[in-house]
Amino acid sequence: MLYIQFSHNYRRLFQELVNHNPSFLGKTTKVIEIFRKNPTDRRLGIHSLKRRLKGKWALSITGDIRVVFVWINKHRVRFLAIGGHSQVYGRKLQS
Repeated sequence: MLYIQFSHNYRRLFQELVNHNPSFLGKTTKVIEIFRKNPTDRRLGIHSLKRRLKGKWALSITGDIRVVFVWINKHRVRFLAIGGHSQVYGRKLQS
């Protein structure tokens, strides 16, 4: 099973997202559980990022909501940000 660390930035953005739309709590929890059990599950839409986000990865929560993360090792990842496509890809993200 995969271990997930949550950055301060991710936690803050997640709280804002859930405060704005409480239904995202359940959706996000479900997707994270799938990711934790099987990080190669095709339903997650996992893809590597390019350009200034090179070395980071993203997975889809809904059509627009993404989680940006970085692999620490084979069994551990760190979630860096969550939000709409333009929000997470338009930010400076720190590992």
